[in-house]
Amino acid sequence: MMTSQTPRVAPHQQPLRSAIALGVVTAVGLLMALVGMAALFLDEGDVESLIAAQDLTALLIVVAIVAVVLLVLNIGATVATLVLSIVVMVKGEGKLRLGAALLLATALFGYVISFSFSGSGSMLPDTAEQAVDLLSVLELVGSIARLVATAVGLVILTRGIGEVRQARRRAL
Repeated sequence: MMTSQTPRVAPHQQPLRSAIALGVVTAVGLLMALVGMAALFLDEGDVESLIAAQDLTALLIVVAIVAVVLLVLNIGATVATLVLSIVVMVKGEGKLRLGAALLLATALFGYVISFSFSGSGSMLPDTAEQAVDLLSVLELVGSIARLVATAVGLVILTRGIGEVRQARRRAL
């Protein structure tokens, strides 16, 4: 059993720029997800007054364009997270590797174990309506758990970046 505290990868060889890029991409993705979740709690009256005050066709076109742009940004951020996480996991060590592994797991969790449920169960029998409500709650809980795990991974990665920077300063 090896008890040495000497790192296997020299500080100047650790992927600091990739880790920083991973942190930035993850922070942007986390912010986008939080804004999306906050939109779930908008007051329906505010949305209805906005729709009533605008030309509906123009509003729908703007919403569609914004949705497509956000979709492309989300896909790009996820691909960047996957690639950068793998690079940091392979070349880094310690908290860099742990943070990158957690971010990779949450990114994959979002695509492998992802479901979305919408609709109204009011036309269904009572038990089916309860199942619809349960699935909606499970979707929200899963999204919150993924956001929390992403935030934890980002904190661990940030601490790893700090450790690598400190080790590089000591090595000079």
